[in-house]
Amino acid sequence: MNSLTRALLVAAALSTPGLTHAIDENSPFVTLPAGTRLTLKSPLPVRAGQTRLYLQQGLILPPEDVDVTVPYCWLGLVPAPAADLKLQPGVFTVARVDDGTTDAEDSELPLPATADGEQALDTADVLYRTVLFVRSAGQPALDTVTCEQLDDVRLGQYLSISDIRIALGALFSLELPQH
Repeated sequence: MNSLTRALLVAAALSTPGLTHAIDENSPFVTLPAGTRLTLKSPLPVRAGQTRLYLQQGLILPPEDVDVTVPYCWLGLVPAPAADLKLQPGVFTVARVDDGTTDAEDSELPLPATADGEQALDTADVLYRTVLFVRSAGQPALDTVTCEQLDDVRLGQYLSISDIRIALGALFSLELPQH
């Protein structure tokens, strides 16, 4: 096959409607795209005044039970509800995604400790954070879904799409937009 024929075949394949490239959901270098849909599968209880609801491996956890060394997510509620409520099953669309890091000491969650109760942090420990800004006309109280994990800045990595799926568990399904 000559180079002109090969070039024409490649051009035809690239211009074919419906031909999409696969996203590596295990890569920490692939950011969850805007337009992703998070579908809440069952009601989630929220107490009056609560601004965060923590999820890890599909479980709703109190802050003191979250293991920051394992991927987890928290649902950001704005404003804090005046009375107890339930987030109802429905679809939340990701409008924007921000990846970043924050100092581990800034965490509102308990950090790893040594046997004598001292913090077991290295000076290079940071929280790798992916913030999903979500929208739902029917449930405007849920503003963000923030997924994090404590890791060493020298060796760590951002959460992959698979990490986020595992943290949310069966409570949410995650559907990437079709291109």
